[in-house]
Parts: sequence; structure tokens; C-alpha cells
Amino acid sequence: MGLYLTIITSFMICHLDNGILAVSNENIKKDLNITEADMGLLSSGLYAGNVVGSILSPLIFAKIQPKKTIVVSAILNGITVGVFAITKSFWLIFASRVLVGFF
Repeated sequence: MGLYLTIITSFMICHLDNGILAVSNENIKKDLNITEADMGLLSSGLYAGNVVGSILSPLIFAKIQPKKTIVVSAILNGITVGVFAITKSFWLIFASRVLVGFF
């Protein structure tokens, strides 16, 4: 039961992050000098990562202890959010968004 609550909480936090991205839409477009289509791609990266993570997570949880998987995932999630915060490269930010969805 604790594992499911952790996964649900992580999912909620992930979507809170997506809401923050929507609020910052104009500033991000201005800072990165990107179009509305690029911004849409950036927003959808989270969901692409969710799909891949949802497909692979049963395999990962079957091979690796859930507690270790969640701890490593949380650490890697923090790193990818940090990359999103400090870089100005669109493709690196997009990769960061996909990885946030994955983790």
C-alpha cells in the first residue's frame, strides 16, 4: 500500500510541475526565443516520459527492489529538474522534461 501511495504522490507532484510550466509559458518562450509549437513540444515532453516510464516501470520494479528504485528515481528526478532550471538549450530542456516524466 505504501508503494502505491508513493507512486500516486509522485504523479501528483509531476503534474504540479506541469502546471507551473503553463504559468511560466510566456517567460520561457521569451528567454529561450522559441515558438508556440516549440512550447507545445516542451509541454508534451512530460507526458512522453510518463508513457515510457509507465511501460518500463513494471519491469524495473520486478528486477530492482521498489525502495531502491524510488530513491534513485527521486534523486535523478531532482537532477533533471536542476538541469531544466539552469540551462538555456531547448533540446536539453526538452530531454529534462521527458526524464522528469519518466522518473
